Amino acid sequence: MNEPHVDTPRNLFLRRTGLAFAGAWQSLLEFFFPPMCNSCAERLIEGEEHFCSSCFSAFEPLPLRVCHQCGAPFSPRQIEMDTCPDCPPPPVYFNQSRAAYYYKGAIVDGVHALKFSARLELAPWFARQLFERVEKDMASWRPDGVIPVPLHFWRRIQRGYNQSEELARHFCRLANLPLWPDALRRTRSTHPQSRLKGLRRQDNVRGAFGPRRPELYTGKHVLLMDDVHTSGSTLNACAGVLMETGAARVTALTLCRAVAEPQ
Repeated sequence: MNEPHVDTPRNLFLRRTGLAFAGAWQSLLEFFFPPMCNSCAERLIEGEEHFCSSCFSAFEPLPLRVCHQCGAPFSPRQIEMDTCPDCPPPPVYFNQSRAAYYYKGAIVDGVHALKFSARLELAPWFARQLFERVEKDMASWRPDGVIPVPLHFWRRIQRGYNQSEELARHFCRLANLPLWPDALRRTRSTHPQSRLKGLRRQDNVRGAFGPRRPELYTGKHVLLMDDVHTSGSTLNACAGVLMETGAARVTALTLCRAVAEPQ
């Protein structure tokens, strides 16, 4: 039988000494390598986290009134519409799409830092920003679990991680939802969507995803998570697989939405 833990004077001394050493080491690191803003590279001051106050204040949240299906903000001329010209061409497989911020300005630098520079410490921070923006909606959505958009095997090896999965992992902890990272698979490598436009995006991801563990989401409402919603082609391709293999409902959820400013 294991002995119960006892806070002896020796244990207390070692723990307090270790904490003091860790604090001193952290202070030393911050002295020589001070935390910098992930956008403008200015040194952060007390109370700032990952972005300086100026850059963070430039994050532009999406308005509450958005297209019910694709999540794009409505212009004044579209305010009475339910769907909009930004919706992907049919068939659209996700039931709705939501995002927290416009994909422009300082947040773009942060997403690139997470995605391409392994700044994984940004994932829990971004997840918190996203959760705070959609927390009220979660009560009506009532999702059953979260599935991140998968990377192809070789790209994951090259990058070392899937930024969408990292974002989803921390979001799930805040939302108290199960994460299903192996529910979908990427069946083939594709060109980066950021280099393509229009119909080429749809062609690029057509047939690029397949089910791996459909038993996880059969009959369930899935939150399909990615970092950025641009044309919706990737999200729609994934949602199509989910709906065709048993999901009851798919809500696409992203940190950012790349759209033109409403006029």
